Amino acid sequence: MMFEENDTIGTELDEMIEDIIISVRAAQTMADRFNIGFCLMPDLSVQEATRYTRLKAVEIVKPRRGNDVCRGDGG
Repeated sequence: MMFEENDTIGTELDEMIEDIIISVRAAQTMADRFNIGFCLMPDLSVQEATRYTRLKAVEIVKPRRGNDVCRGDGG
C-alpha cells in the first residue's frame, strides 16, 4: 500500500516538473522571438515583463544573445 502511494506522488511530481519545463521553454522562446523579457507566473502562465508582472513572477526570462537563439530558419 505504501509503495503505491509513493509511486503516485512520484508520478504527480514528474508531471509538475514537466509542466514547469514547458513553461520555462515557452517563456524563453517568446523572449527570444520578441526580444523582450517574459515572466513565469506562479500558475505557470507566461506574461510579458512589466512592472507589475515582475513583482509577482517566480522567474524572469530575458532574451538570449548570440548563436544559440532560435531564428526559425532551422539554424
